[in-house]
Amino acid sequence: MRLSLSEALHDVVKTGVMRSERLRQSVLSSAFIGQLVPQDPADEPASALLERIRAERVESSKKTAARKAAKKRGER
Repeated sequence: MRLSLSEALHDVVKTGVMRSERLRQSVLSSAFIGQLVPQDPADEPASALLERIRAERVESSKKTAARKAAKKRGER
């Protein structure tokens, strides 16, 4: 009796794990193709956003380098 119950529970858990993996893959797929939320046509394209982020990082690193150089020279 206990062995058959254990086997049944094992099968239920195994089925649940397989189902959750398929659901996870489905959600990820939907996310990557933009189907999870309505898309706003006014949003900037990802390529423009990435370029803006790169430019901001470059500018930030220039400012950090300038501050470090000024601190090294004794300026504030």
